[in-house]
Amino acid sequence: GMLGLGVVGIVVWCIGFGLLFAWAIFVSPKRFSNPDFQTRWKFLFIKYRPDVHWWAIVFVIKGILLNFGFLIMETGIGQIFWFMTILMAYICLAITWTPWRHLWVNGLDIWAHMCLILTVSTMIWFASSSLGPQERADLDTDVANLTIACTFFLLPTVFPILGWMVYSQTSPAAQQAKARLALDVRKV
Repeated sequence: GMLGLGVVGIVVWCIGFGLLFAWAIFVSPKRFSNPDFQTRWKFLFIKYRPDVHWWAIVFVIKGILLNFGFLIMETGIGQIFWFMTILMAYICLAITWTPWRHLWVNGLDIWAHMCLILTVSTMIWFASSSLGPQERADLDTDVANLTIACTFFLLPTVFPILGWMVYSQTSPAAQQAKARLALDVRKV
């Protein structure tokens, strides 16, 4: 009874609506000139730059993959490293595509995910309750070293990354591309 209802709910809500949203994102370049389509689906596109209108899919996939860590990893430490890997992959994609409409939102998104990685990495200490005293001491040293490494090696990369993001958004070529996109949007 309840299991069947749960399966139907997951299929309809998670898979059905997920496919519906993915369809809307993939057909949007052809149908965005239709005012009804714009009104119905703009919540999927309003936050992102027009050339990265598909970023909502990446955002949802990130959430799904983070939750899969609980399914495929048995140990707490494995789950923590899974989280850090997925978050790093997202940061790399966000740096590459700068999907948000405003430059500072891109920087804030990257910074927030870097903070999440640092926070998740410190949780290794809590996942070590099954270790012996010597292994626990070694893990404490490793967590301290990882925290120091993140501080000294990741933080200095923030300014060059932000500089690249600012340049890629304000360079003459980027300004011309934005002007072309603005003209295309006005034609719609």
